[in-house]
Amino acid sequence: MLPNIDALSSNSENKSQDFSKFQKSIHHHVLTTFKNSKDLSKAILEFKDPYSDLKSDRPSLTTIRKENNLEPVPPTSGETEEEKFIREAENADRNEMTKMLFNNELKIFTERERDLTQNLTILWATVMGQCSPALQEEISGEPDYATKSTNFDSIWLLQTLQKVTAGVNKTTNRYFSAYKAVKTFYLTQASTNILRDLKQQESSYSFLTQTLSIQTSY
Repeated sequence: MLPNIDALSSNSENKSQDFSKFQKSIHHHVLTTFKNSKDLSKAILEFKDPYSDLKSDRPSLTTIRKENNLEPVPPTSGETEEEKFIREAENADRNEMTKMLFNNELKIFTERERDLTQNLTILWATVMGQCSPALQEEISGEPDYATKSTNFDSIWLLQTLQKVTAGVNKTTNRYFSAYKAVKTFYLTQASTNILRDLKQQESSYSFLTQTLSIQTSY
């Protein structure tokens, strides 16, 4: 576990824990240690899909032209050949500048996209690492765990932890409840069988001792 991030336990281990405090601590950790960490901010605090916001930032030539005042200069009425030459030369320069800015922004966007995928994987491992073994077992009992863990769906993980630490799944997750019931049953049965075997051994030992004592007395 990382000391700068709050730990989480199952509801049965700690009923007074504050998930929002854990949420803020993991958010601060991500912002201060992850590359391009701002893309994860809403995912952690608001459980929003970070890829959706990232796609809205994808660069486009039209946007770059408008934001940088690089739109082509249109021809004017009565334009001379010299004025046309100057205008076309200026438009060519504007077009080259637009392409350069677009390539730079596209490179930054690609890096953000790559970092986001890596960061979500690291976030999953970091969050699970702050959970107690009992809480990890409880999370792994969730019906969607196999799929979500394969995809490192950190938003699902945070949402599930919020519910589990509040005790919500104690009544809503029938699969986990059934699992726990079966586990308890078999543990109880095993304990009962062990006690029965011990009692049988004690009875056999007692009988053998009494028999030897009688034989010795003759």
